[in-house]
Amino acid sequence: MAKDLKATGFEIVEKPGIFPKMGYAKYKNHRVGIMLVPKIPYLSDKNKILFEISSLPKNQGGGIRTADTVAEIKIALEKVKMRIVEVSNVKDLIDNIAPYTTINLKPGTYNLAEIKEVRSKYVERFDAEENPNNPEYEYHIKNVTGLIIRGPKKGKAEILTKPDYGWVFSVKNSENVTFENLTLGHTTPGTCDGGVLQFNNSKVIRIKNCDLFGCGTVGLGINNVKDFRFDESIIRDCTDGILKMISSSDIRFFKSEFRDNKEFFGFNFAKSERITFDQCLISNNQTLYDDYFLFNDDANSNEQIVVKNSTITGNKGKFMVSGRMTFENTKISGNKFTAIQEP
Repeated sequence: MAKDLKATGFEIVEKPGIFPKMGYAKYKNHRVGIMLVPKIPYLSDKNKILFEISSLPKNQGGGIRTADTVAEIKIALEKVKMRIVEVSNVKDLIDNIAPYTTINLKPGTYNLAEIKEVRSKYVERFDAEENPNNPEYEYHIKNVTGLIIRGPKKGKAEILTKPDYGWVFSVKNSENVTFENLTLGHTTPGTCDGGVLQFNNSKVIRIKNCDLFGCGTVGLGINNVKDFRFDESIIRDCTDGILKMISSSDIRFFKSEFRDNKEFFGFNFAKSERITFDQCLISNNQTLYDDYFLFNDDANSNEQIVVKNSTITGNKGKFMVSGRMTFENTKISGNKFTAIQEP
């Protein structure tokens, strides 16, 4: 493609790696995955475009089609129409979960325990306690692309769940999912067996201006996730730890707070890489047992974990760090770790 794509209204974002490069294209609030293939022959001239878009998914139906011109890509993207709905109750929230949908929540409380049945084929519910006499359901969002669940800019939208044994939401096999301007947690304070938000086998996940509180046990569960952003959000008052992450990559926490969590662990990373905390506050968290850490990096993994421009203060425990981490321009003070000195 000979033109500068930004001049045509596109933004092309490349993922790191070798050819072919994977990425996505954005146009008029639509986003689709693309594959960037080097031109043959290609030049190492920074002033020239060395890549062309050779394929992209068909609107909502999957599959691959060739797109040789900017006009063709625009036509394909225009076919992906975002549906926008406004809801004021939990039933309408669940029923409207679907691909390419923005769900705007009015101020109020959305208690998932009030759901009697699930009509959306993109939502499953499971008995988290596995007790047929007293079922306690958790809700799994599955197989969606382009879903936004957004609270109001003024006022407060709370998504709550009553069962102590379930996650508030679990998202699996999905792409381009956003939670924004929301408060999420359990209705009963104290000890739970379920966390707040869990993501499995998904990519391009965005959490913006959200408050994740405990009880739940854990604020975030991240398993086999690529391209995850947690921006201007909070994890607080969780009863077991802050987050668990397994086999995930390209994870960013930006201008976020992690505070007043306890009691077993803080951040647990396993077999994950390219993780960044930037301008974050990590404060007043506790790890109360001898073999737990505020930051636990699995020794068998290939993490590249960087904490920069941040503050770590008022935390307590035996160990601060296990594994390989980098701290850049980060203030670390006022903590009480008994086994090692602060970096």
